Amino acid sequence: MRIAALALLVVLAGDDALRAAEAGALVLRPATVDQFYVEPDAPARLEWSVPGGQTPAALAYRICDLWGRQEAAGEAAVAGGVVALDVTLRRGYHEIEFPAAERRFGIVALPPAGDAADPFFAIDSALSWLVADEGVREGLVKALRRSGIRMSRERVRWGQVNPAKDRWQWDEGGRYDTLRQCYARHGVSILEMFHDAPAHLGRSGRYPVDLIGAAEGVQRIVRQWQATWGALEIWNEPEISFGGEYPADQYVSLLKALLCGAERERLSVPVVAGVFAHYLEEYVTCAARNGILQCADAISFHTYDRAERMEALVGSYRSWLERSGREGLPLWLTECGRPWRRGPDRPPLDQDRESALDITMKAVEAKACGIARYFAFVYPFYEENANNFGMACRAGTPLGCMAAYAQAAAAL
Repeated sequence: MRIAALALLVVLAGDDALRAAEAGALVLRPATVDQFYVEPDAPARLEWSVPGGQTPAALAYRICDLWGRQEAAGEAAVAGGVVALDVTLRRGYHEIEFPAAERRFGIVALPPAGDAADPFFAIDSALSWLVADEGVREGLVKALRRSGIRMSRERVRWGQVNPAKDRWQWDEGGRYDTLRQCYARHGVSILEMFHDAPAHLGRSGRYPVDLIGAAEGVQRIVRQWQATWGALEIWNEPEISFGGEYPADQYVSLLKALLCGAERERLSVPVVAGVFAHYLEEYVTCAARNGILQCADAISFHTYDRAERMEALVGSYRSWLERSGREGLPLWLTECGRPWRRGPDRPPLDQDRESALDITMKAVEAKACGIARYFAFVYPFYEENANNFGMACRAGTPLGCMAAYAQAAAAL
């Protein structure tokens, strides 16, 4: 996915508040985003801050389900710049709307997942690049843990943390180190991924020229972050622009060099290779001939196609593995989503329902086809071209598609 183009773009959780203020609407900011994941049929308190001295005595609200049917209405108390509302909601997805603020917020009412989570259910979060606010980041991570999603795909821009030889700055740019320690605190492991190289290594297309230096760099990264990882995915979609349109033998050579550096640091997590955007017979055949399947603990791929085509796509990869003598190698689907139309802070409910249906249908199909791990794309608010792939609104509260995915993780 072209999210790489946003390596320097960070979505600020307060952007919506700024736009609302410019329009003269009342500004509401969730106190935390994880509070919007509640126990069903039990009292829960939701709070928002009201910045800028806007202090109405009370604020009218209405609560609806995923089909827009009203479930409750009333007035929330406002005191000391805080809007507070006590709710008791049945199991499922709900939206609370404040007409005076022209804002809606999502609520997931599901029991906490507990410790027995299915490792199949994972998510592509990209919080390093897409969310700046550390409070929002932590709330999103806590919500993953509660929802039974225990692995999150993250990205690092290698050149930011290693801008010069022997110079390392682990919290530069996306505050990478702080985020990885946050994940570790809350028991969510990371699928780490990078697909760029520092300028000091030289570049041929998108790949580093100095493979010895690149291996040493990866060794240092493994030493720093391996304790927070659940797996390491090397590069991203190498058969398209992220691989400079080079043939597969060049990607596999890079894979072997970087893996050499990782193994010097006694890498103890699975290595995930391939990371294919498309199934291209010529490319995967060349990759197999050059030894990709001997380097990997799993092969990953991506799809944004409809659920009905999942079985055929997985079949193509299975056939390739069988022909290559590695029939039992696990397959991971590390990007899989269904966008809604770019523009609003939250999608219209019909678009949200479509995203929810397709993301969960593809999860069901992938699980039935024996995929080992499924990463829904993408957790936070994320606009790309005419689309928004986010499973949370701009303020970080869940959309219906996130609720559906959490329910799938609970039910399956």
